[in-house]
Amino acid sequence: MLKKPSKIDGRFLVVAALLGYFGLLYVANFFVPYHKFWRKLGVPAVKNPFIDLGAILGAFDCDRLTGEVSLANNSGSTEPVM
Repeated sequence: MLKKPSKIDGRFLVVAALLGYFGLLYVANFFVPYHKFWRKLGVPAVKNPFIDLGAILGAFDCDRLTGEVSLANNSGSTEPVM
């Protein structure tokens, strides 16, 4: 496909892109809180980065106990399901 080999190794470009990405996140952490940084970029983030883990684990628990995952069949809910 390429008639002439590139002078730049593709692995170098990938590593440079990853280092740049994580470097930006690291440096931004000193100036702006994590959730505010991502909100400025349009990503919905919250202060507690694992807040959605409760819903995921609740769905796993519902599946394990009943074989059905739904909002009405949430094992973490206080209302009985009929």
